[in-house]
Order: sequence, then structure tokens, then C-alpha cells
Amino acid sequence: MDDLAVDGVVPTVPFDVMGFHTGSVIATELAKSFPPRCGGWLFGLAAYSAEVRAGKLARLPDTFPVPANSLHHVEKLWAIISKLSDPRVTAEERHIGMAECFRLGSRMPWGYISVYRYDFLAALAEVEAETSVFNPEDICGWSLRRLRICCATTPATTCPASLTAC
Repeated sequence: MDDLAVDGVVPTVPFDVMGFHTGSVIATELAKSFPPRCGGWLFGLAAYSAEVRAGKLARLPDTFPVPANSLHHVEKLWAIISKLSDPRVTAEERHIGMAECFRLGSRMPWGYISVYRYDFLAALAEVEAETSVFNPEDICGWSLRRLRICCATTPATTCPASLTAC
């Protein structure tokens, strides 16, 4: 990062990073690896216990449709996208998002696999900077200080539902 700052690619002063889903994993690792460069961090990722992550990983093969010579995978993907989308997202916007998913083919679940394998709660405990965590199921932010208190005083499986549920 220092070399990138010298080359003018990134600021020489501490900067903020924001990540959502897989980007949160990357931002967390940056925060852990380069604390002096960190100004603040904003993450949008559900903080799952190991048990919940294992369950989600186990269900992934049945969740995402594998490309086939029929339209079954298209219909299943449309159903998934429609279910997960905010009701304000138009059919055209969902269609554009689905087209991006098609570009991935059978690799589509890889982002989910990386997120569910990542112990976000443990990694956050190593982040030194002031951090806000936004969970897709809880539009309220959790400051890192409150998250650390919660996770230090209770097992992750009993943290508030907004930190573990999806």
C-alpha cells in the first residue's frame, strides 16, 4: 500500500474503504493487513456463526442452478433473484443482474462460498480502526465497539439476530 501511495495510486493519508458481500471480506483483510493506512471501514456483510456458515455452505449446491440445455436454470435463477431483490427493484434491473450471473456460468456461487468460508466475526476482532457493520437484514449500523462487546461477552450463536440471521 505504501508503494501505491508513493506512486499516487492511493492517498498518502489514511483512507476509508467500503465493501459489500465479497468486498467486505477484501476490506476486512485490508483493515487487518494495513492498520496505519486505515481511516475507517464500512462493511455490508452478515456476521454468521461457524454453524450457520457451515449450513449455508452445505445448501449451496442445491441453491444455485447449474447451466443446462433447458430453461430450468433460467427460471430457477429468476426466482432466486426475485426473492432476494428489494421489491423496489424493477423487472428490468433484475433482468440486467441476471444477465451478469449468466456470465459466471457454474462459477456463480463462488462469491457465496468465499463469504461463507470466511470467519467475519473473528476477523473483525483483529481490526484496529473504527468500523461500522451493516447487515442486510438490519439497516441499523453496528459500531465495531458494540459488535466487539457483543461477541466478547456472548457466543456468536447468541448475538442479536441482526448479526447472525439472513
